Amino acid sequence: MSMHTTQHPVFTSEYWNIPQLDQAQLPDIQHHIDTKTKPIGA
Repeated sequence: MSMHTTQHPVFTSEYWNIPQLDQAQLPDIQHHIDTKTKPIGA
């Protein structure tokens, strides 16, 4: 029995639709990261 699988490239733009980061959210994002239970900057 022969199994045929189609190979799809994983890291191509046709499979990913990632919107551009809203720069205005950076302070909130950084605060969220810094208040996690870990050393700041880690």
